[in-house]
Amino acid sequence: MHAKRPKKHQRLGELLTEKRKEKNITQWEAGQHLGLGSSQYVSNFERGLCEPSIEHAVILAELYDIPRKQIYDILMDAYEAKIHEKIFAPVKHAKSRK
Repeated sequence: MHAKRPKKHQRLGELLTEKRKEKNITQWEAGQHLGLGSSQYVSNFERGLCEPSIEHAVILAELYDIPRKQIYDILMDAYEAKIHEKIFAPVKHAKSRK
């Protein structure tokens, strides 16, 4: 059995899920607040499958009473990890043609 890979945006998704539930807001209502016609986008970033746009993250921070600095720190940590992974990953060399 394979170990579960951590989802790239799980930390932000967990925070947004927790705060949405504390406010008794449904995913559908959050989607409506973002101007969306469904809850799928909200579900996807809450599960860590994708990251909300910065604009949507700010709107949700306001809706859920999350300090913007907290959202900023989470996004920057994820961005730093992504860059670190790409810079320090083993280099794959292309095969030379003869």
